[in-house]
Amino acid sequence: MTTPTRFNTLFAVVIVLLIGAALRFAQLDIMQTMLHYDEAFYARDALSLIADPRLTPFFAGNFGRESLWMYWLTPALSTLGATPFALRVTAALTGVLT
Repeated sequence: MTTPTRFNTLFAVVIVLLIGAALRFAQLDIMQTMLHYDEAFYARDALSLIADPRLTPFFAGNFGRESLWMYWLTPALSTLGATPFALRVTAALTGVLT
């Protein structure tokens, strides 16, 4: 692969990621008053981790879930507060990173 081809490929990937991020973050403010019950359960469990830090691989509430997402939510909830915006920003950043 030559250098200009690598540059073009990298440029195309960056453009696609920027467009995806713009679409993902475009209207997060509109959904401020909406919260799905699954999101609420994740937030409740993440807030319980902030109040009582512990390592657990599984949360039994809401028919049981693995705990990685709750651990991923705790920094956003502790810095941005317990708001739907904090949950949605974390989900959007995770979507862009993956």
